Amino acid sequence: MVKYKVLEVPQKAWHGDTRLRLRFPDSWEVTECRMAGHNTRPLTDAEIRKAFDNPIGSDTIANLAKGKKDVVIIVSDLQRPDPASRVVPFVLEELKKAGVPDAHIRFVTGLGTHPPLKREDAIKKVGEGVAERYPVYNHNVYEFFEDLGKTRYGTPVKVNREVMECDLKIGIGGLIPHPQAGYSGGAKCILPAVSSFETIYYNHMEVGGYRRTDRSPDPRTGMGKMKENVVRFDMEEAARMAGLDVKVDMILNNRREVIGVFVGDMVAEHREGVKMARKVYTTKPVVNADIVVTNGYPKDNQARGALWAANMSVGEGGDAVLIAQSPEGAAYIGWHQRFGTRYGARGWRPPTETAVPKARKLLVFSEYLYKTDVVGQYGNPDTVSWHKTWNGVIEELRAVHGDKAKVAVYPYAWLQAPPYPDDY
Repeated sequence: MVKYKVLEVPQKAWHGDTRLRLRFPDSWEVTECRMAGHNTRPLTDAEIRKAFDNPIGSDTIANLAKGKKDVVIIVSDLQRPDPASRVVPFVLEELKKAGVPDAHIRFVTGLGTHPPLKREDAIKKVGEGVAERYPVYNHNVYEFFEDLGKTRYGTPVKVNREVMECDLKIGIGGLIPHPQAGYSGGAKCILPAVSSFETIYYNHMEVGGYRRTDRSPDPRTGMGKMKENVVRFDMEEAARMAGLDVKVDMILNNRREVIGVFVGDMVAEHREGVKMARKVYTTKPVVNADIVVTNGYPKDNQARGALWAANMSVGEGGDAVLIAQSPEGAAYIGWHQRFGTRYGARGWRPPTETAVPKARKLLVFSEYLYKTDVVGQYGNPDTVSWHKTWNGVIEELRAVHGDKAKVAVYPYAWLQAPPYPDDY
């Protein structure tokens, strides 16, 4: 009889945030690669309020709001893991101090090219009482914009009309590693969040470099890169043009609890937040593993972004396992979405590449099998095997690796990042 060892990893962000038990043969050498900030305690109300009382690079929201007629609060959608409901009450408290009436406050969801939020989604993001009290408008990526001109990088800046008609603009978001902009947060609540399809496409593809002949990204961009990141700088210029007044960014622990809050000017607070993020999310990688298990939590519906860990850790000819436990399947991202067997949006390309080039195969574990995902969400389908049960994953791996294997497990890889130099 095979003896097993068990690890538990988080799963299903926004859908219960439950735990998944992973069993491995007891004879395998299994290392759980946790980030430095694993199990950091969440902030108290008093600690969050202190961040609002001491903004970085700007005045307090209460002072900024004095004399303003209309206020917009931009929040992200459920493809982003940040619990905006944790800080929304503090923003509303600031607006109340300034005497802004409820009727002059609205929320706009920063969808970019993602799907709109339904009532239950909005409640998850901002809280039930807030969604009952204030309108939550979905951003429309195709119409209703104000044209603000172009950035120095050539990006046409067209921003949501409802946002632009407000004379105080507040953004709320999370600050986690991002595969193109270095880290999320900051100016991203304007571009891409409430910008036009044309604006988003140009920033991601033209400025980001994917329109090159080899369709490779600009080398100055990428996860953790901040020093010369042209995509990030382009976003910040667009947000300045739009007049973003203040940004609230959250840093999360492995349970999506808020362990850091940064408030203020979108660049100044973001850079301070990045300093903490680099400490919290840094993960010491395992190298030359026979098997790498990388969990897409807390962006389960964009699990492919977690494969950075597999590419860093797997040895030549090893196996990569991706956990993609999203009941809704892979996320809809309109600017590079597939819309048919042989065509997709302008940013789409046929899935001919191998997602983890060094690996023998990528095994995707998901209880939510969806043929649309199978045919291209995770690279060339010929290099991927799908499993609806964890036992199925282990059976395939044991058939290849037998009773001895060096295994690395990244339990919440979308939050994790390798160590970066300070000037990266």
